[in-house]
Amino acid sequence: MKKLLSLVLFSAVAQMVFGQNISENTMAMAYGSQNAIVAEIRDGDAKFVEKEWKDFIKTYGKLKKVKKSNEWVVENIRVSDIKGTEGFNLYSKVSPLSTTSQLVVWVEFGAEGYLSSEEHPEAYAGLEELLREFDYTVRKDRAGLEVEEQEKVLAKNVSDLDKLKKENDKLHDAIEKAKATIAKAEQDIINNEANQEEAVRVIEAQEETVEKVKEKYNNMKKDGK
Repeated sequence: MKKLLSLVLFSAVAQMVFGQNISENTMAMAYGSQNAIVAEIRDGDAKFVEKEWKDFIKTYGKLKKVKKSNEWVVENIRVSDIKGTEGFNLYSKVSPLSTTSQLVVWVEFGAEGYLSSEEHPEAYAGLEELLREFDYTVRKDRAGLEVEEQEKVLAKNVSDLDKLKKENDKLHDAIEKAKATIAKAEQDIINNEANQEEAVRVIEAQEETVEKVKEKYNNMKKDGK
């Protein structure tokens, strides 16, 4: 009774974590149609989830490809929450759904057949716990990637701001240089106008000199008188 109550409580907790994304069903595999546990993984596409699953499950044993199938197997795997110290074979595959990914797991207990919640309630609860841990790992790693992506965006924004600041500094430098050029030009205008006035005086003085010379020239007589 206690075992059944524990299973019910664990299943309730698992449902809170997974929502309706974990179920039990008979599904075809390399060795016929067998009882399987199906988990819907909401974070990440099938390629990402498959890579995550390979990294996750290889900590328990060597993952191998099942010949002529899209399934993977870890033979003689040991997970204490599922079968204690006894080994078993764990088959799995990841498939894309419309907006999520599907992880299908078959657990082979040898002569006992394939894991089912009815015949192996404690082992089933252990597998749910394993899948719950994997789901958390996927969500955490996906969130970590999102952090990295957003940090890259932030770094680009900071870089863009630095470029704008540098551009602003250049524009201010250009303005200061332009101001200096304008100030010099304004002074040059003043000097030029003063030089023009002096030139006018020189011209006027020279015109008087020319007139005097002309007058002297015009008044000259042949006899020198």
